[in-house]
Amino acid sequence: MDDIRQLQLRIAALERRQRVFRLVGSLGLIVALVASWGLSNVFAQPRTQSILRVRGLIIEDENGKARILLGAPIPAVADRKRRDTAIGMVVLDQSGLDRLQVGTPLPGPQMRGIVSERISPTTGLVFNGTDGNERGGLGVQDEGTAAFGLDFPNGREGVHLAVSPRLGFAGLLIHAEDGSREERATLGVTKDGKTSLKLSDPSGQDRMTIAVTADTNEFQVAEPGKQQTRDVLQVMPTLK
Repeated sequence: MDDIRQLQLRIAALERRQRVFRLVGSLGLIVALVASWGLSNVFAQPRTQSILRVRGLIIEDENGKARILLGAPIPAVADRKRRDTAIGMVVLDQSGLDRLQVGTPLPGPQMRGIVSERISPTTGLVFNGTDGNERGGLGVQDEGTAAFGLDFPNGREGVHLAVSPRLGFAGLLIHAEDGSREERATLGVTKDGKTSLKLSDPSGQDRMTIAVTADTNEFQVAEPGKQQTRDVLQVMPTLK
């Protein structure tokens, strides 16, 4: 009798274990199905609905140095030598100098190692030399001027293409690396409709001006060292 009783107890215990295993297996299957359904819904969503929201992004090179900074404002990192801020993107070289800046507004220009304020807040792109000084860029100032410029390594403007509604001028200005800081050549149209070409000497003195208006033609020439000009067209004999 004792043997039969023990056998019955063992059979009952096995049946209880089997029921537990079945319950655990059922729960596991349910969890797996729910997880599978959730993942399928996530990956089934169109990519256009995936939005990444961040305040800043730092892209590093293979050596762990920050090379591209994006943000509003850009993240502050020890690898960057400049400490001013910007909203947009800054690309650094291996030494931490700003080599390319894209933003609105752009950070101030660095000239001869010194960072200064811009005349007007500007939206655009700036590229710098190996010393971090500004060498050129293009942009639109908040006051309305749109411009593209290229600079000499010493910080002087080289070529400046500008459209300025405030000044009523659209044209090209060319400077020299040394001598007078005045333009050496200017080609443009003013708000009164006058089209002109002006050439200057190294001291900044205007030596030749050719201008056209709706009613007149001008060809002014000045001798070296003299301020007085004469209109070549006035002294030329009339062609018949």
